[in-house]
Amino acid sequence: MARIFLIGLLFVATSISSVIAVEVEGLYQVEVPVADQSNKNQWGAMLEGFKVVLIRKSGSRQILTTEESRQAYRKVKAYVQRFQYLPNPEPETEFPYVLKLDFEPRLVEELIQEAGMPIWGSNRPVTIMWLAAEENFNRQILKDDAENPISGLLKVDAKRRGIPIIFPLMDLEDELNVTISDVWGRFNNTVVNASSRYGADSVVAGRLAKIGEVWQAKLSYINQGEEQFLEFDVESPELLTETLTDRVAELLCQRYCVVEALASRQIAIQVSGVNNFASFKSVQDYLQGLSSIRKIEVNKISANIIRFSATLLGDVQSVKDGIKLGRKMIVEVAPEIDPFAKPINPPVATDGDQMIEGSSGFDIPVSELTSPNLAQTGEGEVVAPVSQNENTEALTEMEGIQDVVLYYRWTE
Repeated sequence: MARIFLIGLLFVATSISSVIAVEVEGLYQVEVPVADQSNKNQWGAMLEGFKVVLIRKSGSRQILTTEESRQAYRKVKAYVQRFQYLPNPEPETEFPYVLKLDFEPRLVEELIQEAGMPIWGSNRPVTIMWLAAEENFNRQILKDDAENPISGLLKVDAKRRGIPIIFPLMDLEDELNVTISDVWGRFNNTVVNASSRYGADSVVAGRLAKIGEVWQAKLSYINQGEEQFLEFDVESPELLTETLTDRVAELLCQRYCVVEALASRQIAIQVSGVNNFASFKSVQDYLQGLSSIRKIEVNKISANIIRFSATLLGDVQSVKDGIKLGRKMIVEVAPEIDPFAKPINPPVATDGDQMIEGSSGFDIPVSELTSPNLAQTGEGEVVAPVSQNENTEALTEMEGIQDVVLYYRWTE
């Protein structure tokens, strides 16, 4: 079967200092080689591409075993947003065309949720691969170049699964700190220390060796101090890289994918360091973009602090992991004095485009806020208003729904 081409996936950092969790684009796009433009081959290519997208978005091959997915295969064309035939860029192939497919994001995610499987957002962790490859008694540490075809195969398979990977530069600094024996022998403390300069979220280290007609992998996967061993034998370098990326993707998904809870849970997220309207919008958009959050709404604003109400798709830990991965907010200790624990005056009516001035001094147009019914108290604090028949006690009871408050500081 022809290997699938993948397009639009952005995850290779251009400099060491910028390598962190990255936004992966093109998760719903795929290109499948086809022999001709017949209806039969078109349907087969759509089905093949659909499976790639389902695995990529759910983070696990288990999605293919669900009854919901099997039912969807029969009407796969309904999930295709657009398609286009293009010439195959690879010469001397039995597949003269590639079918470029864009799948409908909403329908794909609804199917995954109905199947009870995780949803993996586009903000994904970077994995650095320290791999010592041996073939014909020649060993080398893989780099991002064309010297070893395994590097290229790994990049193709990483794109297939939607996981960002990088290789060490093996420049003077790396060569002073890491030897090929360190990688081959899985001296992981040395490798992990050398990985700190790259800012990667997880590390894969170990050996890939061709022994006779078999490729053997003996590797370690390290994420946040936890280590797991990956060992397998396969018959070709193509299966070697495919198996490796599949294993790594499944392990990453165990930590970062979000399974929708049966009953939505609401928590509060309090963010300090929000000094102007641009920062406010950045924080709001950032939280709304987390795959673990279904909906984010503004609850209160006071000085440079904003408290959001967050309706979750998964559990609280998935929110913490997602925020930690993005590295845009740092954890803060809960303040000794609650900045919102003030007597609440009756709310002041506002027009849709009236500017609300918080005590931090920056103006916030009401129409820009996620919660359209916010109002301003007499002390410059913005709160969710209550009706004339409700009192402070009723508001307190409403806030009691949020039994968890997470405290962070915005760093951008």
